[in-house]
Amino acid sequence: RLDPNDEQKKLITSNLSFNNFAIDPITSDFYIQNDSRIVKIGSYDYDVIYENNQNIYNFAINPVTGLVYIAVIYSINNGSTYVVDPYSNNSVITTIKTGGYTGDIAINTKTNTIYTINSLVDRLFVINGNTHTIDERVPVGRAPRVLDIDESSNMIYVGNPISETLSIVDGGTRNLSFVVNFQINPVEGGSVICDGIKTENYSRFDSGNSIECRVNPNQGFVFSSWSGDFVSEANRNTDVAVFD
Repeated sequence: RLDPNDEQKKLITSNLSFNNFAIDPITSDFYIQNDSRIVKIGSYDYDVIYENNQNIYNFAINPVTGLVYIAVIYSINNGSTYVVDPYSNNSVITTIKTGGYTGDIAINTKTNTIYTINSLVDRLFVINGNTHTIDERVPVGRAPRVLDIDESSNMIYVGNPISETLSIVDGGTRNLSFVVNFQINPVEGGSVICDGIKTENYSRFDSGNSIECRVNPNQGFVFSSWSGDFVSEANRNTDVAVFD
């Protein structure tokens, strides 16, 4: 919606390289990361809302509050998450010390919770969006690099390239979850029930909890044995219920 005849804005939009971008779905403002600065492009203007000489890893927008969260790395042992209000003179509201190698960042707008990862200490930082303080540091896999959120289920997914794993964190309990794949052999032999609930092909459980699973043989089948109890760093294991 920028004026195509405005040469200055054409220069900003066409010649400005960028590393990441995001769109505020409420205001339709377009944000881009250009190396060490964040630029907000509105309907008829643009503005540099944050700039420094440090390395910006990524940023995220909370369209509900209008705040922008910027993950900045100073050095191996020093990094922060900046909270910027682009509608109040681009003021930095606060700085949250999230440590060296502060990485990807994502927001659950329903709970107003901000998540960022630190690949130096292998932690998922849980930041309260109301107080802008760190509520918890959740252990994840080695060298976490990327994260994403499913707001509907309040689950956070963290990709760990060094350990080649995916950490699954319950946003409500802040616990790591693990997934159990259940296979029935033969498939018509029966079903598996865990804590009174019939499982499908897989079920998700919080780590640290005791789960009681039992089998329910169909008519004409008798339960024979369990097989498979390997638990991987990917929080996933496979158990097979064998029927005769």
